[in-house]
Amino acid sequence: MKNITFLIGNGFDINVGLDTRYSDFYEYCKERNAGDKIVTDIGKNTDLWSDLEIGLGKYTAKVNKGEEEEFWNSEALLEESLADYLEGQQNRIYIPDDEETEIATKMRDSLVGFYKNFPKEQQQYLVNRMSSLPGDISYSFICFNYTDALDRCVSLVKKHFSKDISNHRYSGTTYTHSLGNILHIHGTLNAEMILGVNDIEQIANQEFRNNISFRELLIKEYTNKRFAQNKIQDMREIIDNSIIICVFGMSIGATDKMWWEYICQWLQKGDLRRLIIYVKGTKQKRIMKHQLFASQNEMLERIQSNSGMKDSEWGKIEEKIFVNYGDDIFNFRIVKDITN
Repeated sequence: MKNITFLIGNGFDINVGLDTRYSDFYEYCKERNAGDKIVTDIGKNTDLWSDLEIGLGKYTAKVNKGEEEEFWNSEALLEESLADYLEGQQNRIYIPDDEETEIATKMRDSLVGFYKNFPKEQQQYLVNRMSSLPGDISYSFICFNYTDALDRCVSLVKKHFSKDISNHRYSGTTYTHSLGNILHIHGTLNAEMILGVNDIEQIANQEFRNNISFRELLIKEYTNKRFAQNKIQDMREIIDNSIIICVFGMSIGATDKMWWEYICQWLQKGDLRRLIIYVKGTKQKRIMKHQLFASQNEMLERIQSNSGMKDSEWGKIEEKIFVNYGDDIFNFRIVKDITN
C-alpha cells in the first residue's frame, strides 16, 4: 500500500471556521497576561512576532544571565495560554447530526478529488500516476495543528462511508483507496504539545544554544526525541512510503525546515514522486496571470530556501512541485456559534 499524504497546517483550522491565527491568540494573550515580559514584547513588536516560534527564538537574545528562570516561567505561561485559547476554539466545533453526511461527503470529495481543479496537464499526470499503481492507496495525514478539527472530519468520513472511499483499476484488478491514520507531529492539546524552533541557529541567545536542557525545550526535534514517542521516525516512514504529498494550510515556514529538507530529498529519490502545495486563494473574482505566477514563484522560492538545496539540485526537482490555489478543497465549516 502506498500513501497519498496530506500535511495539514493551521490553514485547515481557519478554513473550517476556527479563529486560530497568531493575531487572534495575541489579543487573548495580552488581555490574560498583562505585564508578562514576553507578552509585553509581543504587544510592542507584533510584526516581529508574526511567527510565534521564530519570535520566541529571537526573544532569547533579550534574556540576560540570571534571568533564565524568569524566561522559562514566562514561556510556560505563553504555552499554557496558547493551549487554553486553542481549547476554547476547539470547543466551538459543532456538527449537528443532520449535517454530518454533508460534511463527511465534502471531506471525502476533497481527498479523492484533490487534483480536480488543477491545470489539465498536471491533472492528467496525477490521474495516470494513481491508475498505474499496482496496489491499494492510503490517504494518510501528518497534522501540524494541536486541535482535533482534522480528526473529527476524518472520523466523520469513516462513520458515514465504507472503509474504501475510492478505487482505481490496473491490469484488470480493482485496488481500493482507504483512510490512514493521523500523526500529530507536534502533539495535541491533550498530550506532548510542542512549541519551538527548527534548529540551534534559530536561538539567538548563545548561552541557550550551549545548554542541552534549553535545546531540548526550544528545538522541536530535540523535544520530540525527549518525549520518546518515535514520531520523527514515524513521519519519515509515512513520507518515504508516499507517491504524492499534498501540503494544505502551511506557510512553508523556517521552524519546520527539517521537514522541507526531508521532503525535497524524498523528491530526489523518485522520478514519479510529486509534491503539491496549495496556496490560499484571493477574494477577487479573477486571478490575473501576474498574480498567479508571482504567488507560485514565491512559494517555490520559499521551499528552495528552506530545503537548503543548491540551484543545481533544485533544478532537478522543481518540475515535480505543483503549486495551486486550494479553495476548492476542505471548503466547509464545522463551527457553529450558539447563543442563548
